[in-house]
Amino acid sequence: GVVKEKSWLGRLSNWVSNNILGFGKQTSEQPYGSFYPPKSSTPEYWSKPGPNDRKDAPLYVYSGGSFDFGPSAGTPWSVPVGSAITPQAPGRVCVSSTNSSILGKECKTSSDCQGGVCSGVGKFCYNQQGISNGTACKGSGDCPNPNDFTCSYPKETEESPFATTPGVAIDRLQQLFAKVYGVWKWSNADGKYELCDAYENGSINCNLGDDFTADISGTGRDNSASVDDVTVLGGNILAVPGGKVELNFTVNGSADQLPLDGIWIDWQDGNVEYFKGPFGYKPNLALPYKAYHVYTCYTNEQGNQCVACTNSPAVNGQCDYGTPLVNVKNHWGWCSNTGPFRGQGQVSQWVDEADCDPANGTPADKSVIIE
Repeated sequence: GVVKEKSWLGRLSNWVSNNILGFGKQTSEQPYGSFYPPKSSTPEYWSKPGPNDRKDAPLYVYSGGSFDFGPSAGTPWSVPVGSAITPQAPGRVCVSSTNSSILGKECKTSSDCQGGVCSGVGKFCYNQQGISNGTACKGSGDCPNPNDFTCSYPKETEESPFATTPGVAIDRLQQLFAKVYGVWKWSNADGKYELCDAYENGSINCNLGDDFTADISGTGRDNSASVDDVTVLGGNILAVPGGKVELNFTVNGSADQLPLDGIWIDWQDGNVEYFKGPFGYKPNLALPYKAYHVYTCYTNEQGNQCVACTNSPAVNGQCDYGTPLVNVKNHWGWCSNTGPFRGQGQVSQWVDEADCDPANGTPADKSVIIE
């Protein structure tokens, strides 16, 4: 499928649109640590001229101040420019303040910095699977549901609370993006970046560790979108030879996994409609999604009785097309409702880049019948 940014949209939007630091995603500085890539499109060829006539060398890591070295690897994500991670200032510090005495001191949010900015990674609330809920903390008392979440650094260990291994970098990155599409490591011997092969299959190449997960978008079903209130309006019993019906439905789910990539409606008469996103949620029954469809049948010469339906024989002059079905897919690859318990609660399915099955959607409240 097409590679796309599986961001935690609720977290990113706070930075992209309304962040108090004013940074966009192209910045070389915190909070993103983005880079300005060379003209070559693949990391295997991202390099710069090295010393002593060496043809290739790793990209520079930008650390603030003037920059005239060409493409850079950017500042390590969320590490304040000019600031170090030390036991006295562990990862998230006040980088500005109206009170100079607290500059460089540990903070949880910018409200701790007296008119300034709190920047860096620091501790977050993590569940037992190592996934953060996005809540910055100083201690576990700052975490909601302390029985389920603990306050820690990413993959913190007693031996290395400020670890900078690739695995820790990936873990931090996955607090903004649920899927990592590739990991490259500089090879001094070959003078280029090399793709860490088979890392999704448990390989420990590049020291990623055997518990590394490249894609966490498929974990947990509680964040998939929910399709509800699927209602046939305007009458579900149609006179021969048929007519138009209106279908209303609501969709709601996690703000982090927007936008919706697509909506499928199986009208159950042999016609399936696909509406390509991006779409937002419409959880309010007073302002639902609306779709329209014309049902018909093949009639006798008099035109007053169905002799065949569009996808099956007529029964006693009648076409019962069943209930329309609605399925949606969020940006992380979750379909709204699939499986044998359709209509008895949301049984979601992760398909990643594949399409959702429209025949496994949420059913409407009524069958559509032509008689």
